[in-house]
Amino acid sequence: MESADNLGKDDIEWQPLALTLVMYPKGTLINELINIILKHTICENRPLVRSNLYNEYGMPSSHSQFMWFFSFYVLYFFIFRLHHLNNNNIISALWRVIIVSSCFMMALIVSIGRVYLEYHTRRQVVVGAIVGIVTATVWKISEMLMIRDTTLIPNVLWFEYTTSRHEARARGRKMAAHKPAQ
Repeated sequence: MESADNLGKDDIEWQPLALTLVMYPKGTLINELINIILKHTICENRPLVRSNLYNEYGMPSSHSQFMWFFSFYVLYFFIFRLHHLNNNNIISALWRVIIVSSCFMMALIVSIGRVYLEYHTRRQVVVGAIVGIVTATVWKISEMLMIRDTTLIPNVLWFEYTTSRHEARARGRKMAAHKPAQ
């Protein structure tokens, strides 16, 4: 197992991706849970223009909500996680713009398609988009502030204090051991 001091440049570049692979599915599940709760709270039917009757509510549009959540998650990923990689390379910057623009274009196409195919009203799609954007933003802020469940730790402040003191002592001993004798 390598220590943090021995990590190579390639290891550091992949760390944001590894964390995202863990956090993104959690955010997606929370986004979907919010959608289900809102649908059963608002109870607004889908448009009756189509001949099919749906047994599921239409407000907010889950497709629109997911696509806008995904688009903003990708945007925030590029802004906050990958801001330090290849900043001087124009091709890398161009690819980032293309990827983010493609995500937003797909979100727009899905949103327009849901209204065009008469699965949702405009309002249902717009509310879905707003909820998706807000969820992605709150999720990213929570991720950055490291908001998490700490109920298994009875006193978080005491735990943090004792852990940091222990780490400082261990670091001091390590530095003293490496100090050359005079």
